[in-house]
Amino acid sequence: MKDRSQISDEDLKSAIDGLLTRRIIVLSNLIGKGSQTVEYLRKKFKIGLNEGRLIIALSTYSSLNATDISNLSCLHKVPISRSLAILLRRDYIGIGPDPVDGRRKVVSLTRAGRNVFRNLVPKAVAQDQQLRGVLTDQEQQNLAHTLDKLLVSLGASDS
Repeated sequence: MKDRSQISDEDLKSAIDGLLTRRIIVLSNLIGKGSQTVEYLRKKFKIGLNEGRLIIALSTYSSLNATDISNLSCLHKVPISRSLAILLRRDYIGIGPDPVDGRRKVVSLTRAGRNVFRNLVPKAVAQDQQLRGVLTDQEQQNLAHTLDKLLVSLGASDS
């Protein structure tokens, strides 16, 4: 194997470009960046992608604490904290004491937050259908299997 100083910049760039993780991140960023769903959230509800993701997580459960949200969304606590502050200012969430552990706070959707969710679902489904439209049924099955396998390998138990 070559010493690091003997590897050309072009070889390093080629190695990075071929990384599976890089390609997945780029795909995820492209989906979020060019998404009509994200534009819709920004224009109609004055929130971004992370806030939309949190609304989806909160719609599934009646209330969650910050750790639960982090675990469900796979986001770090700093962006979660920022997003929660935005959602609170917009009155899309409420924050109250955890009935089980009074030292913790739980977050739940307000009526306005549930309205965002109801408006978000059809947009998200349409975007998903658009992405699936470029794949055959077999490719969709293979991709779903591959993504599940990768998620499990990274510790996501309920992919």
